[in-house]
Amino acid sequence: MGRLCYSFFKQVRIQRFIFIALVVLAQAGLIFSQSSPKPIHADEHKTILKFGGDHNYPPYLFLKNNEPSGFDADLIREISSVMGIEAEIRLAPWNDVRHALDAGEIDVIAGMVYTEEREQIYDFSIPYNMITMDLFVRERSKIRSLDDARNKELIVQEGGVMHDYLIKQNLASRIITQKNVPDVLRLLSSGKYDAAFVNRIQGQYFIQKYSLSNIFPLGEKLQPSDYCFAVKKGNAETIARLNEGLNIIKATGKYRELYEKWFGVYEKKNLWIVMRYFIWALSAVAALLAMSVVWTWVLQRKVKIRTAELRQVIDLVPHMIFATDKDGRFLLVNRAMAEFFGKSINELTGVSLTEFFHNKSQALEFLKKNLSVIENGHGMFNPEEIIERQNAAPAFFQTTRIPFTPTISRKAAVLGVAVDITEQRKAIEARQESEERFRAVFEKAAIGIARSGLDGHIHETNKKFQNIMGYSAQELASMRVEDITHPDDMEQERRMVLETIKGKREHYSSEKRFIRKDGQIVWAYLTVSLIRDTHMQPRFVIGMVEDITDRKRAEERIQYDTLHDSLTGLPNRVLFLERLDRAINKMRRAPNYHFAVLYLDLDDFNKINDSLGHLIGDELLLLLARRLLSILGPDDTIARLSTDEFAILLDAMPKPSHAIDATQKIFDSISGGFNVSDHDIHISASIGVVHGNTRTDIAQEYLRDASTAMYEAKHLGKNRHIVFDPSMHEAAVFRLTLEEEMRSALRKKEFIIHYQPIIELKSGLLTGFEALARWAHPVKGMIPPDVFIRLAEETGLIVPLEDFIFETACRQVCEWRKKWGRNIDLHLNLSVRQFSNPELDKKLEQIITDTGLAPSSVQIEITEGLMLEVGPATHAMLDRLKQLGFYLCLDDFGTGYSSLSYLTRLPLNALKVDRIFVSRMTVGEENLEIIRAVRALARTFNLNLIAEGVETEEHLLMLKSLEYQHAQGYFISEPMDASASESLLLSNKKWL
Repeated sequence: MGRLCYSFFKQVRIQRFIFIALVVLAQAGLIFSQSSPKPIHADEHKTILKFGGDHNYPPYLFLKNNEPSGFDADLIREISSVMGIEAEIRLAPWNDVRHALDAGEIDVIAGMVYTEEREQIYDFSIPYNMITMDLFVRERSKIRSLDDARNKELIVQEGGVMHDYLIKQNLASRIITQKNVPDVLRLLSSGKYDAAFVNRIQGQYFIQKYSLSNIFPLGEKLQPSDYCFAVKKGNAETIARLNEGLNIIKATGKYRELYEKWFGVYEKKNLWIVMRYFIWALSAVAALLAMSVVWTWVLQRKVKIRTAELRQVIDLVPHMIFATDKDGRFLLVNRAMAEFFGKSINELTGVSLTEFFHNKSQALEFLKKNLSVIENGHGMFNPEEIIERQNAAPAFFQTTRIPFTPTISRKAAVLGVAVDITEQRKAIEARQESEERFRAVFEKAAIGIARSGLDGHIHETNKKFQNIMGYSAQELASMRVEDITHPDDMEQERRMVLETIKGKREHYSSEKRFIRKDGQIVWAYLTVSLIRDTHMQPRFVIGMVEDITDRKRAEERIQYDTLHDSLTGLPNRVLFLERLDRAINKMRRAPNYHFAVLYLDLDDFNKINDSLGHLIGDELLLLLARRLLSILGPDDTIARLSTDEFAILLDAMPKPSHAIDATQKIFDSISGGFNVSDHDIHISASIGVVHGNTRTDIAQEYLRDASTAMYEAKHLGKNRHIVFDPSMHEAAVFRLTLEEEMRSALRKKEFIIHYQPIIELKSGLLTGFEALARWAHPVKGMIPPDVFIRLAEETGLIVPLEDFIFETACRQVCEWRKKWGRNIDLHLNLSVRQFSNPELDKKLEQIITDTGLAPSSVQIEITEGLMLEVGPATHAMLDRLKQLGFYLCLDDFGTGYSSLSYLTRLPLNALKVDRIFVSRMTVGEENLEIIRAVRALARTFNLNLIAEGVETEEHLLMLKSLEYQHAQGYFISEPMDASASESLLLSNKKWL
């Protein structure tokens, strides 16, 4: 009976020893699986580690007589002793400790609770304690459970794990934070708030210390969390040392001594169980000798049950657990290891590990490491070992080995845990591959990319960025962003970056100028984004740069062209009115300031065009512009308003009479004539003069009055100047007379329609007509449109006139389409006046319905004058017209108010390039480049192009080579009545 009892107690002790060792080892393996350190040995060399912790967190950590004290402090000293580490312990407020670790001022934080969020920032040791939070309340509080505390004002320690928990769970209506636990409990005891969340052990400690008898814990056991050491992410070597030290002091029993000292927890259950079994056995021997056989069976049964329980625990561990002797024979394996090799536990037990490794050299290396642990008596951690199996992919493991001696055999053996890291390794490789791909994209990106610090220092650039700036990577790395920024853009750039860093915006985009190494200015489209760290603090700035220098130059050229006359280079109407506005405003501020506006029109200039051609006429206008510039002052402005009309702003005149002197200079300069292509041409001009006055402050009205005076000069015989007089009744009578005649002409249907053909350049065939108004005056004969159109627009008569043209032309084209089966398009002009009618779309839709012509066959041409009227209502009307099926075309493009913004805002289908551009495209490369630029612009905005003013076959061929779609002009045909147009349609003439 005694032998049986002795054997039983031996088995119990062996099984318990193996169980405790395996649990410790499994915990170590689980933690080690989070990192990949190098093998650590306690006796390699002495290292100085700086530990940090909360200065007021008893009984874990606190200052006593200005020295670190508490459970954590003693634990650090024990680990330092067994691992040969020299430890420095610094205690401070909790948030200061975390900042110190981030800044590299300390190596380790003691007493950090593990959370998934913190795992993204820190690496953690194996747990060395368990922290449980509890809900503390005052005696008279109505809160008696966690549910009672919901939506209440709750107190927590700032930055603690419970602080994060309350935010995530949205438990409290308001969270009140304090710097430490004593402040939390004092605030709770004061009666201002009803509940607080703190560490249970620490809370009880401070209640006793400060005699806070009116508060107590409810025992809710919230947030049981692992209590660990923490280091900065990637510091695997330090974690390995700490884990090894923790395993050693736990194995030696020193950990339990410290736990008893500070927490009063004594775990002596195993010893009392054994003693109880022993006492029972002695009693059974003394009192029940006759029952010895039965008692032995009972003990054996218990051993089997306990063994089965231990076996179940070991088999539940997902990692491979093994024990081998010095010859490599398995003394113990768990289910995970048996399944890995595809064997049963019994098939592995007692057999050498070399028989199950597919790669024998790996088996020998595995055995060699086991022997090293047995012989040296030190644990070993291997961050990566590979095991190959037959008919299976290689597997990678992190392996922990410790020496142990079985109680029965007393022969040295090794106990180990192998954690499968195959998937983790694949993830690391995938992450490395992803980083490599990012690096490849960064280096090969088609745009420039730069990374800079918050202070503007450039840290890293890609090849494209270096090429744009003309600097090498090394040169840029020593520079700041402001070193390559244009001075005029510096202030805005600083403001935008500062707003981004302050969180007012996450990113911004802008067009800005950089200065290359060679001094050239580079226009770039810059996109700047702020990158934050895991604490959401600004870390650095990423800038992406696209070189738009060529585009900006094209835009600047187009912008210049929109404000200047393409023939003479003089300012156009828009720019002239801007400068005239400035002069008017200056006169209001300074009464002694004088200016005048001259309106100059060449007399009978159309005769020169008709007799010598438009090319000669254009050269004459160019020479006239140069001559005017040579005789006027540098502050004066000369603008070309139309074919032969010029406006002159005499700025800052010394006295009003200076305007008359300037007018005489103009007459003198042009009186000598011009020699143009061997033609001696003499011209005269009529000039209207308006002085700065207080009658109006509107620039357009000054121009109108000067024009009125100019027409008065023409009426009086031309080749003279007239100073505008408000009492010029003759001009008003003439205007009223003409207006009445027009009204009568509309009633009597004296207006007729002429049609000018439009051809398709690709096929050379006629594809449409532009409908143009002509006035068949019963007395004066055929009156050209330049006589009455302007007056019609000014008086509003343009609306009924265009309605008549619209309906008549639609009916005519519809008749041709039905009669001859030809797909002919109709081009119609709509004036600015029409768009003041909110029912314009309905009116045009009704005309289309009545005439039977499809809207898709009608192209509505709007003048650039409409650009000044574009507002929400006009824009909406254009949208509705397009929705009805009409095609929209911008007429006279480039002569007045052309702007890229209008091309993006308006629902256009086509641009009609003004005849001035077309007629000049064979004179000089610059004019041809303008035609090309307009084509590129049309491609960008997906617009068709119609060129008007085609006067030669050369024009036609060049436009076709430039891929313009349509053309019209006198070379193709002059405007004709309906009968002649129908004959031309039936001729099927082909121009190309």
